[in-house]
Amino acid sequence: MNKYLILLLFILWLTNCKILHKNKSAFEGGGSYIQSIDSISRHEIQIISFSHSIGVIFPASFAKKIFNANTLHEKSFFTPDSNLVRKIDKEVNYQYCFTEYNHNKQFWGHFIHSTRTDSINPILSSDEKAIINEISLEECLSWQRNTAYYDKQYIGYISAAGHKVIFIKLFDFREDPKKLKPLFFTSWIDGWHGWFYSNMRQLCFDVNENKLIFLEGVYGGTI
Repeated sequence: MNKYLILLLFILWLTNCKILHKNKSAFEGGGSYIQSIDSISRHEIQIISFSHSIGVIFPASFAKKIFNANTLHEKSFFTPDSNLVRKIDKEVNYQYCFTEYNHNKQFWGHFIHSTRTDSINPILSSDEKAIINEISLEECLSWQRNTAYYDKQYIGYISAAGHKVIFIKLFDFREDPKKLKPLFFTSWIDGWHGWFYSNMRQLCFDVNENKLIFLEGVYGGTI
């Protein structure tokens, strides 16, 4: 394929992604996954308050029930303590924009590599870099405007490398057409498209590396 045609398609694709990102009505369909904790384990849930939001820490026993049923290999889980959660909350805010930029650059770099069979290590053009920078900046500004209002759910697990990892599910309930907020305190909530596309985020934080990690396509209780 002609390299100029590839560049044009790439720019058009990224531009379309920007339009979809701005349009909160994108993907009107969708679905949800809700797993309630049993009444016996509810006393193990920890609730913590932030400036404008709430954090819910689920116990390891509940995490195991959700995730081991949907994975091909066993994982070990732990219950994060509130001090650890507060500490990583500050780190997530500090690292988010830088991680977002690196994530976008890596993702689109991989896409370019897949379309350029003549290049082992494709170099982003100035146009490609400019669009990625613009998308990353918009995402960063959106995060900074809204981060204080994200209610969060936390689950802790041990990675294959033996690291402690906190899986974070973030929700903006300022608009709650699905009436999910009452379930938030006692149920693990997940979903795709529709309301979830604009109002849910999911992240991981590697405690050992003190590093924020982005996740994609994590639905239905699958890490």
